[in-house]
Amino acid sequence: MKTLITGAGGTIGSEIARQIDFSDELFLLDHCEYALYKIHREVSGTPILGNMTNMNILVGIGKMDKVYHSAAYKHVNMVERNPIEGIYNNIVSTYNLSLTTKFVLISSDKASKPMSIMGRTKRFCELLSDTSVRFGNVLGSSGSVIPMWEYQMKNGLPLTVTHKDAYRYFMSKEDAVKMVLRASKGISVLDMGAPVSIYEMARKISDNIEIIGLQKGEKLVEEISTKNLIPTDDPKIFKIDEPTYPLGEIYDAVEEIKYFYGLYNLEGMLNVLKRYV
Repeated sequence: MKTLITGAGGTIGSEIARQIDFSDELFLLDHCEYALYKIHREVSGTPILGNMTNMNILVGIGKMDKVYHSAAYKHVNMVERNPIEGIYNNIVSTYNLSLTTKFVLISSDKASKPMSIMGRTKRFCELLSDTSVRFGNVLGSSGSVIPMWEYQMKNGLPLTVTHKDAYRYFMSKEDAVKMVLRASKGISVLDMGAPVSIYEMARKISDNIEIIGLQKGEKLVEEISTKNLIPTDDPKIFKIDEPTYPLGEIYDAVEEIKYFYGLYNLEGMLNVLKRYV
């Protein structure tokens, strides 16, 4: 059994590598050399340095039996500041995979009624995959609130909070990956309980708090779905019924996005996205 993990050096990708069946022939793909080096020290497998927007990488790897696609630009603020590259990377990498194999897409709660460009790309990518898993915030993941606060505390800085009424869902990476490995056709979400007040979390750590305001693309309260959740055999996992489109139509839309990327035309890329998201 040949298994490919994209974004293998990231928080979710590396945890998938730790949890999957070690009888698999494992291929670890990441564009970050150091992240790939670290996970390859832990897990036996073939390290591949590269980006999924390069179709030649897939051709070189050959046919896979299982693919977990966790590679993406995921930080809302960074993609808002670099929208052209964010749209191209997230969508074209997923498109290239969809041309060659079935795969499990690591999606995001930000794909539900997206306000951010990153969220729009994740929702669009769900249209390219028949199996997707939506996550909330993964505790301890790179760039998330806990590591940021740890850095601020260490350096005597105030804990930054976007808004007193901001709420987020949180899950452990172990729970997130267990859901990925059990994923079946459709869009799956994990029961993460009630959303957590970011301000109250910060108050439990420090009295030195700075309210910085919501950043572009951020929501006050994240939501996993605006649809009714459909129960599954697992009481902690639910399905979501979202609109779909013919795959050929979505492929044509990706070709339009690639065309506008060649012109470095953000307006054109966004107009294509907004037709579907």
